Amino acid sequence: MALSTDILKASHSAGSSAWSTGTATAVAPISFDEADRRLTEAGLDFRPGNSEGVVLYADRPLDGRNWRYAALARTHTRLAELEVRLAAAFGSEGL
Repeated sequence: MALSTDILKASHSAGSSAWSTGTATAVAPISFDEADRRLTEAGLDFRPGNSEGVVLYADRPLDGRNWRYAALARTHTRLAELEVRLAAAFGSEGL
């Protein structure tokens, strides 16, 4: 799913009030399908109508490791939890 202002607007209307962008680094190169699978298995995938989740945006990074993301949550505390879970899903200790 491409990051757009529509996603941020939808998350706001669904009750989300915190969001951030950053780069999640995988310990080894992975494909987009693998990155998406990891988000889904960790319960982090954002779906329309949800109030939280992670969206990968831009294209697959050339190195296959540094994935740009946007994270959306209802609170800043919950946002921090999602980012910790994202780092764990990609096999790193921090973002």
